[in-house]
Amino acid sequence: MAYADARKVLLTQGWVPEKDADCKTNMGADDSAKCDVMPELSIYSDQGVLITHFRHGQQQLTISSYGMLSDWKVSGDGSRLRITGWQTSSTTAKDSSTTP
Repeated sequence: MAYADARKVLLTQGWVPEKDADCKTNMGADDSAKCDVMPELSIYSDQGVLITHFRHGQQQLTISSYGMLSDWKVSGDGSRLRITGWQTSSTTAKDSSTTP
């Protein structure tokens, strides 16, 4: 699934982007401005691995994606940024679930 499509669904379901306080450090000086444009961004590697975070009440969702960060708003099959997995966790529960 394209990252943009999943993001749109999450936002309409009440999930909000969660800022990572370490994003600018994680991204480095040359790419730190991307943290301001994409609030859920945690890290994007030179190899194309993207980690983002969303929150809905006490639930946190961490999404792993792969591809071109520049396609974070591109929907459909033409997007070069695809979701590869996700993990949910709760601040009130001890367990979490992961889906590839």
